[in-house]
Amino acid sequence: MNLLSKVFKILFPLFIIIACSAAVYLSNYLKYIDSNDIKFINPKQKLASFKEITELPQFKNKVVVIDIWSVSCGPCLKQLKTAYDFKRKVASKDVVFLYISYNNRFRLDRQLKWKQIIGENKLFGYHLEVDSKLYDKLWTEINSPTVTSIAVPRYLILNKQGQLVNNNAAGLDSPQQFLQQIQSALDTTAVLAVR
Repeated sequence: MNLLSKVFKILFPLFIIIACSAAVYLSNYLKYIDSNDIKFINPKQKLASFKEITELPQFKNKVVVIDIWSVSCGPCLKQLKTAYDFKRKVASKDVVFLYISYNNRFRLDRQLKWKQIIGENKLFGYHLEVDSKLYDKLWTEINSPTVTSIAVPRYLILNKQGQLVNNNAAGLDSPQQFLQQIQSALDTTAVLAVR
């Protein structure tokens, strides 16, 4: 009985610490679940390609600005801090933002950090967390002979017909150029072929 008592005395405080930590993370997680402005695409939809993602009903007849990022990417996090102000400049009901992230969904800390970053930076728009298989496939589909980089952050622009018109847009570190590229997608039917 003495041994059991000692084990209990050691494990019980550890259990309390773990439970409290989980409660804090869970409360942060719940704070950033779907709002009117922040929408999470259901991972149970089993999307298998870039085309399937871009053909979702919420993107129909819209210019879609895509930001591919990760919670472990320093440049991504720096640029996301300016996203809210940038989107206010875009201010068009014909433009929607889609954030695609690969965070290793088996790690709870990254899951929680992902939602925390989204909420703290007011990343209004649609959010999709992809698994490694889809993430790798996305890069194969969006790269072209002239742009083969798989670095993040990476910005893409689709026109209203759902066609990729820019597979390496300027991004938030060049806001004026990025804004012009989005405006161009609103004004044109020019298409960049998707592989």
